[in-house]
Amino acid sequence: MQEVTKTETKGQRPNMSGGESSAKGKAKRLKLETIMGWRIAPPRLVFWGYITGLKYIALPILAALILLDVAFYFFFDLVLDKCYGILCLL
Repeated sequence: MQEVTKTETKGQRPNMSGGESSAKGKAKRLKLETIMGWRIAPPRLVFWGYITGLKYIALPILAALILLDVAFYFFFDLVLDKCYGILCLL
């Protein structure tokens, strides 16, 4: 009976990291894939991906925090008659 080695094992994906790294210490990029005759690069986050992340994640969180800060300011100023935040220094 022939012994099965790791490369001959069926049903397992090859380990892409494998401890291999380039001279700069970064992991190797995946090779180009051929799909229906077209060679395409693996997906990656580009400039517009960062802009979209800022637009749909960072800006709504920032807007909510600004509205919360304004609400706390008016609550402290009108209801509790106390100073709130950096405006106390003015």
